[in-house]
Order: sequence, then C-alpha cells, then structure tokens
Amino acid sequence: MAHDVQAGTDSLDVRNKLNALDAKVLLLDGQIAAMRNDQLEFQTKIAADILGLSTQISEIADYIRSGDGKKGEVGSSSRRPLPASQPSSHVQGSAVRTQNFPPTTGTFAERVEQARRHIIESGQVISTEEAAERVIEVDR
Repeated sequence: MAHDVQAGTDSLDVRNKLNALDAKVLLLDGQIAAMRNDQLEFQTKIAADILGLSTQISEIADYIRSGDGKKGEVGSSSRRPLPASQPSSHVQGSAVRTQNFPPTTGTFAERVEQARRHIIESGQVISTEEAAERVIEVDR
C-alpha cells in the first residue's frame, strides 16, 4: 500500500511539472506570436516607406530627365507664384552664404522649379540640379 501511495505522489508530481511546463510553453508561444505580429507590422511599414521613397526618386528622375527640355517654357497654372525676392547673398568672412528661399509647396518638381525661379529672381544663376539639391537640404 505504501508503494501505491508513493507511486500516486510521484505521478502527481510529474503531472504538476508537466502542467508547469505546459504553462511555460503557452506563455512562450504567446510571446512568439506577439513578436511575429510586431515583425509583420514593421515589415509592412518598411515596405510602405520604401514605396514612398521609390515614388519620390522616380519623380526626381522624371523631373531631371524632362527639366532640360522645358527651360524655355512659360510657367503652368499649377505653379504658385513666389514671394518677392530678398537680397541674394551675404558675405561673411571668406564664405558666401545664400539666403534661404521661402517655403515651397506642391510636388517635388514644382518645389524645385519654385526654388530655382526664386533664386534666379534674386539675381543668381542656378541649375535645376542645384535647385533640387537645395530643396532636398531644406527637407532634411
């Protein structure tokens, strides 16, 4: 009889240990599921960010490709007028600093053109590429 009691106690201990291990496995399973969900959300965000960047790069490339052929064209109705120009540059020491142009609106191509026109109106000569670089700098 003592042997049966001992076997029952051992069986109960084993069952309790199995239940504890099962609870740990379920906890870990829940944590893994949460991490997978976080990873999927992160991957979705990264994919959206990459798509946005790809679209912006495509717009920049299209603008650069088509910009040289349109230098003589008159502005379209989608372009907004720029504010009055300010003094073109300030000399400080040996460095020449150009003024910041006013905030621009619209698509990237429109903003580049607005910045380029503003700089030209202020008496400077600037290429479309330089205007694009300045718009990118302002966006940073």
